[in-house]
Amino acid sequence: MSGVEAEDAKKEVAECEKEIGTIKALLRGLGPAPEDESESNEFKVAFLKVEGLPEEAKPVLKLQISSPVEEATLSEIFDPLAEDTSKMMAVFRAVETNQATMSIEASDADIPLGNAEEVYDLGPLTKFDGMDPKKEYVNELSVKIVPEDGEVAICTVQLRVTYVPSNKDKREELYEQLNKTSQRKAQAVNKLRQVALAASRDAPAGSAGQNKKPAVKPGFLNKPNKEPTKMEAWYNRTLGPDSLLRKLFPVAKNYVLFFGIVGVFHFKGQALALPPPV
Repeated sequence: MSGVEAEDAKKEVAECEKEIGTIKALLRGLGPAPEDESESNEFKVAFLKVEGLPEEAKPVLKLQISSPVEEATLSEIFDPLAEDTSKMMAVFRAVETNQATMSIEASDADIPLGNAEEVYDLGPLTKFDGMDPKKEYVNELSVKIVPEDGEVAICTVQLRVTYVPSNKDKREELYEQLNKTSQRKAQAVNKLRQVALAASRDAPAGSAGQNKKPAVKPGFLNKPNKEPTKMEAWYNRTLGPDSLLRKLFPVAKNYVLFFGIVGVFHFKGQALALPPPV
């Protein structure tokens, strides 16, 4: 593994740690999960327009979701200024978004036109980024209506899908992202370990010893030099091994002995004389 890959792994670890910190902060902002969380999510579908039908047509949409099983009928084009939007927008609550589907039937007044060409999975329509919290998430959906016995679309219906997640949904999404980010971090850390292992294998045998500091410093047993005391200085100067007396004594001792003996002979020579003969 190259040094570039190692640097990329380090950056990945740093980014993951930053993301994990952000996710934990968002989770703390949501507070602890209550035992009975009464708040539910909302899935809204608004009827925006229809294309392909004559102007005098009176399009009616029948929506059905599977979890929970509920139905709603839309017969008017959505007007944001209207006080009553019950015929313009359907509102479904406590939707199991990870398994619910939505089917659509269309009619002109009471004349059936057909069904949506597919049954829509609500998972992609309600997907949101927990790291970018919003009050609601909006998507537009273009639905082709085909007759039961044909494949050519009769008309196209434009819908606006709005999802308002509950705190439970937000919490679950954040925990899922936390799990994925933690896995990414673990993979990056594993790459770094592989780099370190490869570097230790590729290093020359002597390089480790050359770069490593000695465990024991040279000369650690040598006692540090201390300043001598006054008595030690006097002794070293007068009688010590390096004193002048010690250096001159081997030469001077012979002269001392010679002159000492001469002095004894001179002053006490009579004591050494032999007695006169009898």
